[in-house]
Amino acid sequence: MPLPLEPSLAARRACLGLIGVLFCGTSLAQGVWDPRALTPSPDPAAVARDPRLLRGLIEDGRRIFLARFNALDGVGRPAATGEAKPTRRLDLGGNAFDRSTGPDATSCVSCHGQGGPGGGGDFSASVIVASTTGYVAATPDHGSRIAVRRPPSLFGAGLIEALAREMTDALRAQRDSGLAAARASGQSRRVALATKGVDFGSLEARPDGTYDASAVSGVGPDLVVRPFGWRGQAASIREFTITALNQHHGLEAVERFGWERTGRRDFDEDGTSTEVTPGQVTALVMFLASLPPLEPRRLASQGDPAIARGESAFASIGCTACHRPALPLEEPVFVEPGPYRPPGTLSQDDVAWRLRLPLALAPNTAARAHPSPLPVRAFTDLKWHRICDAEDAFLCDELSLRDGRPADAFLTAKLWALGIGPPYSHRGDCSTLSEVIRHHSGEAAPARRAFLALADEDKRAVVAFLLSLGFVDPAAATASPGAGAR
Repeated sequence: MPLPLEPSLAARRACLGLIGVLFCGTSLAQGVWDPRALTPSPDPAAVARDPRLLRGLIEDGRRIFLARFNALDGVGRPAATGEAKPTRRLDLGGNAFDRSTGPDATSCVSCHGQGGPGGGGDFSASVIVASTTGYVAATPDHGSRIAVRRPPSLFGAGLIEALAREMTDALRAQRDSGLAAARASGQSRRVALATKGVDFGSLEARPDGTYDASAVSGVGPDLVVRPFGWRGQAASIREFTITALNQHHGLEAVERFGWERTGRRDFDEDGTSTEVTPGQVTALVMFLASLPPLEPRRLASQGDPAIARGESAFASIGCTACHRPALPLEEPVFVEPGPYRPPGTLSQDDVAWRLRLPLALAPNTAARAHPSPLPVRAFTDLKWHRICDAEDAFLCDELSLRDGRPADAFLTAKLWALGIGPPYSHRGDCSTLSEVIRHHSGEAAPARRAFLALADEDKRAVVAFLLSLGFVDPAAATASPGAGAR
């Protein structure tokens, strides 16, 4: 049964008639002579039966990533917000685009294009992600009730999700083993949580099958490692993609906003009932998962002395405690769909098919050409950390966040695309790397102080090392899909 229509939305239905064609901006009314940008994608189940079709599915995802979406595709969400979960809009704004609340882009690549499709974005592409009903406010003490985010680089996303899954598997296995031991002994057990050399604190397993997660650090009580989003909100490329399609384009995936979950065939009331199908989402996911990380400049330069000096100093001052140079990946294969998905995101419980994509560390190479386990050099530990305090609150000036975590907790940034260039920080409001380093506080304060105590030559070497990570050679920017193919 469909959900009852709220009285406050009754007037909105009038916009679906002739008046809507003229004044209310329904999507079907504004572009009847124009073609849709989104085209049907192959059935993922058919691709799973014939892996030879996988390359075509990835190419289809690339076309979607580059496409300029329009009203016929379902751009705009007049009756819905940009929230990750289906949420009805309170102010019933009808704009197709709005910089403060979204939608704010006509294409994925318009924000993720620095260094090539899948890269990061400049400050001009930064988005507001915590103000979805039109309320935007700032306070005189540098605090803001909005969250500004620079589009992150997505190069190497398949490797990152595969790493996070293995880490989640390990943490949950440790928890389950502790619970079994507690039940068998009739006494509570302290369970240390660590995986791939990363310490996630501990939990207390109880004989009754429950556990106390108050001593867990860097991950939520459910022990699911979420490697996407500046604050680690999403566990998978698919979850990230579905949320981004709605937030930035007003394109709503059927699996989250369709009839089965919401009781509405056109949840956002823009006149388009089927906007993004599971096949189209899968194509986007497989394209993003196929993007390898960029090759560091220091490998191409065969050992620049300044870069080598900076790498050594970076480790000696304690930066690698969080920005771990590499995490080992046991099985370099991306599997879609995955197991750790929230409601409204296609998971392994929803379908019988599986897509398997071998992962590589660099463009035009195969996973089998690398050692096992595969060292994923992303310079992160995939943990949340406190990165500000009263001494320096620059990186944590948001007063109102909706993910249930403190405003000073952020995912350790992945550094392997820094060579693409500025701007830096999660807001994209720092033009140099040294600015970001100087503002590291909270758990990162000791490393910041150690950096500031270095000789100027060593400071410059650290920056040179960081700028060598994920370098894009402009002359080769169109040579391979992972390094800027257009």
